[in-house]
Amino acid sequence: MEHRNHDGAVTVYDFSRLPVPAALQRSLAVLFAARCRAGVWGSHATSTTAFREVGRFCGFLSGLDDCPPDVDRLTAAQLEWWHLAKVSTPGGSSDVRSISALLREDVRPQDGPVAEALARRVTPVRGEVASYGDDEFTAIKRVARHEFRAAVLSIEANTRALEAWRAGGTQPGSPEHALGEVLEVIARTGDVPREMLPSGKEFVPAKIRWALGGAGGRPWRGCSCPARRRSPWGCC
Repeated sequence: MEHRNHDGAVTVYDFSRLPVPAALQRSLAVLFAARCRAGVWGSHATSTTAFREVGRFCGFLSGLDDCPPDVDRLTAAQLEWWHLAKVSTPGGSSDVRSISALLREDVRPQDGPVAEALARRVTPVRGEVASYGDDEFTAIKRVARHEFRAAVLSIEANTRALEAWRAGGTQPGSPEHALGEVLEVIARTGDVPREMLPSGKEFVPAKIRWALGGAGGRPWRGCSCPARRRSPWGCC
């Protein structure tokens, strides 16, 4: 979707990258484009902010067990969950107001509860600012130093483990070798190896979690579940 501002400059927004079904992507793009053409969003700064809000809304929907296939399949309960999840977060009230205003412009009929949820008044939650006492601030700094040192030591240990694996200094099948394999993937991709469930959701296999010290730090010993036959990384 292209947005041409008052000066004639164009910015492109790619709705196909949003993590929701294609029909929902298209409907949101149509609603978004209508606001751009009508001059409601005259600047690219405004439309960019709106697109980020749409992205956060789609990210929320994609995490639901029953992500709606299109705008007209949204339920009042889903909109209420969105409201509760966002309204108490920084900028969340703005997200809820913006998305509700956008969805209200869909021309398809909306049932009573959905229309009421979209018309609901959103009041920002005022936060209270309180200063820490000297003892509290000292305790916070102590914990921060401890966690920072633990993080540094972990990074150093993982660096040594990766170097040992790359140098061929680990025994295949050992916890050290498994850790080296995972760290190599993280070094190349920036993320842990993941697999895809039949439902389409991603997960981190048990072998990966255990190699990184999760699940109680127990070393991976293999398993016989069906996922092992589908995945080079073991079971789920």
